[in-house]
Amino acid sequence: MYSLLRQHAVALVIAAYAATALVILLARPGNRVARLMMLGTVVWAAGEALLGWGVQGWARTDPVAAGAAQAAVAGTALRGAGWLVLILGVPLIFPDGDTAWPGRRAPRVLLILSITALMLGCVLAPYPLETRLAHLLSPTGVPGSARVVADLVAVTAVGLAFVTLVVAVIGLRVKWRRADAVGHQQLLWFALAFAIPLVCLPLAATPWSSPWLFAAVCAPIPIALAVAMLQRRLYDIDLVVSRSLTYLLVFAAAVAIYAGTIAAVGVAFRREGAQWLPWVGAAVVALVFTPL
Repeated sequence: MYSLLRQHAVALVIAAYAATALVILLARPGNRVARLMMLGTVVWAAGEALLGWGVQGWARTDPVAAGAAQAAVAGTALRGAGWLVLILGVPLIFPDGDTAWPGRRAPRVLLILSITALMLGCVLAPYPLETRLAHLLSPTGVPGSARVVADLVAVTAVGLAFVTLVVAVIGLRVKWRRADAVGHQQLLWFALAFAIPLVCLPLAATPWSSPWLFAAVCAPIPIALAVAMLQRRLYDIDLVVSRSLTYLLVFAAAVAIYAGTIAAVGVAFRREGAQWLPWVGAAVVALVFTPL
């Protein structure tokens, strides 16, 4: 049950992020926020795919499973990098595509250092930072006697991420002071959506992080970003209600398409419990989201 919940929650949120970024890019070609969202989503999805394959193949001994352990470690690193791009990088440049201090490289350097430290911590950890693999020795991890090194890198990653978060929050406050009424509404939508994921950020580089939990708390963000980036008449209550109903219907349709795709493909191939089915459903949802 846990595995099923995890797979479907993560796949749905990744599809929602990808579809939202695509919609914004179609409406605002070249938008830096949407491009960064797409980058983070692609990296996250690649990490989840590698991790899923690694988890399935690690215990096998045939040649097909060769490299599964390394793939699982790489998957945890890429997954963490994708998270940080979405929950740190996007706030740094929202909503105009630049930091609050144009021309200054320090915020971007902090973000890059945070991502690098997190990925290095995943690689050096003696045991994979994934609950399903916590009992296995990592093929790239440091020996147990040098575990303090991996712990130090993980703590450094969390510290850098926290500093980057503080910089992002300060930047949003600076942008709030400069913004007009519509800009204030954009920032308010954004702040409400990102509050919970940012609170959960310190868990990202620890063994207690749960992918499906991060997926669940990140679920409102794509909708909030779409509203903030595309909405122009934020004070028009009739339009807000109309858009809300539209988003609700689209979400319900996406869930129905997702479930129907998994059921139909599973029955057709007689593989109802296959690990790859959620990703097929996510791909279909991403493709139909824009026309919907």
